[in-house]
Amino acid sequence: MTEHGSGFTLIELLVVLALLAITSAAAVPALLQERHETAERRLVRDVAGLLATTRDLARTTGRSATFVLAPTEQRYWITSGDSTAAGILSMPEDARVVRPTTARVSCSFAADGQATPCALTVRGTGEHTILVNVWSGEIAVRDAR
Repeated sequence: MTEHGSGFTLIELLVVLALLAITSAAAVPALLQERHETAERRLVRDVAGLLATTRDLARTTGRSATFVLAPTEQRYWITSGDSTAAGILSMPEDARVVRPTTARVSCSFAADGQATPCALTVRGTGEHTILVNVWSGEIAVRDAR
């Protein structure tokens, strides 16, 4: 009778190494994309996320909710009924909201999903427009360049 030592065989170690290689190969592109994201693109992503939060608030509470952005003050407000949440939005130096040209941008969402017409354009090294669909409240980002 022969005794086998405890441990892993060479085949088992190679299989584990192969799985690690496949996993890291899948993760690297996502990490590189995040690293190369521009400040203006982060701003667009943040504003679109705040609009989605406002829309979802209206849908879950059954009451209308409004998002207000004051780009020159770098502030935003989300209101629903008697409650208001305010925050500071980090605006990069090389990106700015160019449309609309008003001091404050407002977009309201109804509980049934409809929204007031809303479009914001952010310009920096590129140009990105955030659009809110009036009928569904869906939020889309379009790159102009």
